[in-house]
Amino acid sequence: MKRLISLFLILLLTGCTAPGFSETTGGFVGWPEGYREKVAEGGGTARPDYTPGMIDGRSYENGFFGFGFTLPEGWEWGENEKFEAYAVKSGGSSLSFRAGAGSASGVYGYALERTPPALEEAGFTDVEVEEISVTLAGEPTAALKITSKIGRTGTELHILTVFIDLNGWYGEFNITTAGEDNTQEILDILN
Repeated sequence: MKRLISLFLILLLTGCTAPGFSETTGGFVGWPEGYREKVAEGGGTARPDYTPGMIDGRSYENGFFGFGFTLPEGWEWGENEKFEAYAVKSGGSSLSFRAGAGSASGVYGYALERTPPALEEAGFTDVEVEEISVTLAGEPTAALKITSKIGRTGTELHILTVFIDLNGWYGEFNITTAGEDNTQEILDILN
């Protein structure tokens, strides 16, 4: 468990990210209603203020990015001040979301460069990073798939990071599983 906590800290420090939808293609999140109207009228493109999503019972809704999801049985909300929404499942799985100002593509390059050495420094072995395409809300998007082994135990660790872009902001989904690779099953929670 201490190794998983270390991993989460590494991911926070290295900004493990991947590129996602572009506001120019519409992405899966679309535009918030007010900005859709502004663009249709030829309005400005200044970055709007970000409004965080809300947790209500077992559901999370993010009106700014235009998505939401409900936790399946066996999952519980957890506390993690680095993430807007953080959920855990017994057995070493987690799903988190956070947002930041900027573009996913810039953070993506940084993550590709910095994440593998950071994991190796923390004692993880056999670190591999693969750029893949996943389906998020019915649309293909790029993601980072990171696999490694936890040093002393040799347990496999699987991390899937997917980003979405919207009008000067990015949203980051991080999915982590230990042992068997269940990242696709967790990604399906968002679909």
